Amino acid sequence: MKKTNTIFLSIFVIFLLILPFLCTDKAVKFNDLKKEIEPFIDKKVLKLQDKNDIYKEYKLNSSYYESFISYNSISYMEVEEITIFKEDDKTKQEYILDKIKNHIDTKIKTFEGYGEKQVQMLNNAYIDIKGDYIFCIVLKDNQEIKEKINKLF
Repeated sequence: MKKTNTIFLSIFVIFLLILPFLCTDKAVKFNDLKKEIEPFIDKKVLKLQDKNDIYKEYKLNSSYYESFISYNSISYMEVEEITIFKEDDKTKQEYILDKIKNHIDTKIKTFEGYGEKQVQMLNNAYIDIKGDYIFCIVLKDNQEIKEKINKLF
C-alpha cells in the first residue's frame, strides 16, 4: 500500500512540474495572425491606423510594443476596431492591457446615454493576452474572430 501511494505521489508531482509547460501558448508569427484577421476587416467601415493614431487612441508610444496592426472605425459614431500589439515583455504587456481597458472605458463613457448599440459592443470587447500578443477587438460578433485566434494558439 505504501509503495502504491509513493508511486502515485511521484507521478502527481511530476505532472505538476510538467503542467506549466503544457499550458503555454504556441508561438505565432505576426504575418499568420494578420492573415487570420483579414477576413474580418471591412474596408468600408474600418481604416488602417498608424503610430500617431495608436498614441492618440491608447496613449502608447512605440517604445511599449514591438509592432502592431490596427483598424479603427472610419466614422466617429461607430466603435468597431481590431487592434493587436506584439510585445514579449510581460510587464509591458500588462501596461498595454491597462491602456486598452482605459481606452474602452473612455469610449463607453463617451457613448453612454445615447449610443446603446455602441456601449453594448464595447462591453463585449475581446481584450486578452495570448502569447506575445495583446488583443482589442470590438466587432458586432467577436465570437468567430475569437475562435480563429484561439485556434492559432
